[in-house]
Amino acid sequence: MALGINSKTARHIDQLHIHMAQARPESLNDLVAQDHLAATRIDRWAKAHVSIHGYSEQYNQIIPHTYRVLIWPGFTHDNLFAMLRTMLVYALGPGGKISDAKKIMQYQTLMVIPRPAGGYYIINSEKGLRDQSLVGTDTCDPLLLMHP
Repeated sequence: MALGINSKTARHIDQLHIHMAQARPESLNDLVAQDHLAATRIDRWAKAHVSIHGYSEQYNQIIPHTYRVLIWPGFTHDNLFAMLRTMLVYALGPGGKISDAKKIMQYQTLMVIPRPAGGYYIINSEKGLRDQSLVGTDTCDPLLLMHP
């Protein structure tokens, strides 16, 4: 089971809600195959870009997007939103501030998928994320079995 939260702009109703669904097999396969590209520290998460295939409603097919991936050992008192905000400060580059990161939090999608080798994949993307020819997404939907 995976958890996902869409960006504010990708929500169909004006409220935060959590999607709970099985991760798409092709998405999980991509994560496992590219495990070595994932960050294991929050300060490296911003640059840990991974190409993950997921379902596109727009094209009605499986296509890749770019995501930032962090491997996290487990949760005790960790706050996913605080972790995401901290990562965004690093993503903004030198001079990035928490106040600037707070402003762009609404454009982020965030997912948690159990990692077969232990721990969890913490996955983030946004429409403005670019990696070579791949673009990001502001929705968790492509990686979850909510569509055919």
